[in-house]
Amino acid sequence: MLLIFASIFCTVYAAKEVIEIVVQVPDLGYIKGRTVETLGNLGKPKKSYHNFRNIPFAKSVSNQYRFSAPRAWDTILGTEETPYDATKSGPLCPQLGLDSKTIDHYVDENFEVALGEILNETVGSWADLFDLHNLINLLEALLEVDLYGRLVDDVLQDLIDVNLSVDEDCLHLAVSTPTLEPAEPLPVMVFIYGGGFKAGTQMKMGEFERLGEANQEVVLVAMNYRLGHLGFMCLPSDEAAGNMGLLDQIMALRWVQDNIVSFGGDPNRVTLFGQSAGAASSSHLMLSPLTEGLFHQVILQSGSALAPWAYDDINSHEYHTRKWAALLGCTEPNLTDMIACLKTISISEMTTATGDYLSQSVLEGGMGFEGINPCGQTHGAEKLYPSGQTPTEILLSGNYTQIPLMAGACQNDGTLFLAMFYSGRFFITGEAEDANWLKYRAMEETMRVVKIEGGYAFKQDIQDVYFYPNEMGNFQAMTRGMTDLIGVIGLKASTYKVLEENARWGANSYFYSLEPGAQSEKKSLYHLESIGDSHKPFFTSLGASHSDDLLFLFNMNLPVVVCDLKSFLVGLSLSWTQCIYEVGLADSTQCLTDPQGSFKTNYGECLFGSLTESEMKLSDIMVEAWTNFATYGNPSPNNTATGVNLLPHWPTWSDDQPYFLRFGLSKTELTTLDAEYTKTYSTKPFRSQSMFPNFDRSQSMFPNFEISNYAEEPIIINIP
Repeated sequence: MLLIFASIFCTVYAAKEVIEIVVQVPDLGYIKGRTVETLGNLGKPKKSYHNFRNIPFAKSVSNQYRFSAPRAWDTILGTEETPYDATKSGPLCPQLGLDSKTIDHYVDENFEVALGEILNETVGSWADLFDLHNLINLLEALLEVDLYGRLVDDVLQDLIDVNLSVDEDCLHLAVSTPTLEPAEPLPVMVFIYGGGFKAGTQMKMGEFERLGEANQEVVLVAMNYRLGHLGFMCLPSDEAAGNMGLLDQIMALRWVQDNIVSFGGDPNRVTLFGQSAGAASSSHLMLSPLTEGLFHQVILQSGSALAPWAYDDINSHEYHTRKWAALLGCTEPNLTDMIACLKTISISEMTTATGDYLSQSVLEGGMGFEGINPCGQTHGAEKLYPSGQTPTEILLSGNYTQIPLMAGACQNDGTLFLAMFYSGRFFITGEAEDANWLKYRAMEETMRVVKIEGGYAFKQDIQDVYFYPNEMGNFQAMTRGMTDLIGVIGLKASTYKVLEENARWGANSYFYSLEPGAQSEKKSLYHLESIGDSHKPFFTSLGASHSDDLLFLFNMNLPVVVCDLKSFLVGLSLSWTQCIYEVGLADSTQCLTDPQGSFKTNYGECLFGSLTESEMKLSDIMVEAWTNFATYGNPSPNNTATGVNLLPHWPTWSDDQPYFLRFGLSKTELTTLDAEYTKTYSTKPFRSQSMFPNFDRSQSMFPNFEISNYAEEPIIINIP
């Protein structure tokens, strides 16, 4: 029988009341969490939920256990007198750009010092345009929080409710639940974050601000897993056998099976969902025999195990690992000796070497995932796949447990990859300015980078589908087509293929596409993911970029960074100058913070990453679809427990009826049923009916569909 303390007491953090609650979990002891509230989207009443963070699910993976498979946590966390404190966020796993030295450097600095350094790093010479003292005063007024003279750590706690740190022993998870004692155990949703297997965190993804507002109650879990070489170094050795990060995820799923009942969850109704590398991980786990019975449904968001960056063979891994290890001075021919050497290297040095190696790889024509992605293990007590089998072979053979699947992608998924290749290669090498290379070599080279052999045989076909003739040779003109093409090759096609095959084996499968029409032109997680890149391509639209689906499922209330930082700071500076001109220096701050003023009108949504009205409506719909699927195995059941249904009827996918649902086609058309997703791969407008000679409108599911006439070739605007 679950024991819940009736003695709930209050503690004040940053002038904000937090109600704490303690739960007893068999084999783990007493754990103290907190009771908080959902957002109250679109004026709905806020709902209370219980949130527990930083719960360890595995023992130490540092020192002699570095590169080893995880070991289950098996000791008592807390006692009745001294419960384990799960009210604060735990450490991030070591990752690119956020090693412990970097984090410790910033969080222990005063805010004004840290901001000055970050401005110099992110906007370069533009930083000279801003008076730091005045800028901080303005930010204090806009963000409604004290900044000057305070440690960054305290400011982050106030603004986004996280305690930022990095530690090699980072295997912990978060749980959010609407109630610890439901009438019937609730469905469970387990989230795996993305980040290319080299970055990422479950912070904010284990909290219920948006998903907790659904009509269907669920329990939410989000876990950390090891990244980079710590999580994915793959060698023919039991000491570093590979896929450690995926084994971490499996360990967390076993924890869910053992303990989620104590949090009101049903271990027999677990939906695994992930985004980007988290989606690739989820499909790896779906295809692996190691996970039998650990989950029962899957949602894939822009990624799959079939993506060219999501799997590699062990020979390639050993080749790249030895080259990377040499950067750290570990050049021993014997693998055991080389691994022993790597265990002595500091996390900071290791992370820096990983970043340097992957940057050089991109510059030399690689994808930037070499040696840090899932692999075909040959060693280790637990192997993700049977020896010699690849995820593609397993999927096509049907030799896995077919389960209900919902999958989808963002229309502009390719923006992040194109930006990575532009800043990491095309700009540096000058290829972005080489008209001859762009016109005659770019297509074939793109095929080679993603390991498509013989790409020269159909490069002209690809070019014809994605580009106009007069676009070729001009990188800015090619940006639209390159975004489409790279998005398809890197993310969309592989995600769609998993859905196709799963449906063909008889499992109910649903596909969706997130469109940019309902999204603000200012906000995109592309801005956060590309922060620090000094050279970026110019995109005419960033809506529905890679990761933007997360904006609608979780509360990504990240101040400023979900908008373009340069534009925000310039807008802030211009608006403040205008206020000084209009009302004088003494009243300029009040002018700037006026809710009806020009700055708040134009940039208010950037201050806290808040959603616009159309975005909030879309968020409600997507949250309903995700939790419907977790509850019923169907994102749009005929009726729900509340009688509320925000979605149209969404049929399962089949070869004969390849339906998919578009989310956010426009600010008023938030859901649209469509068919044949592959026809959306290219956004190149078609010109005439003759391109589809066999199109029979009378037999179409859209009899009133009209093919628009577009100009044969676009107007090219060169952006200096």
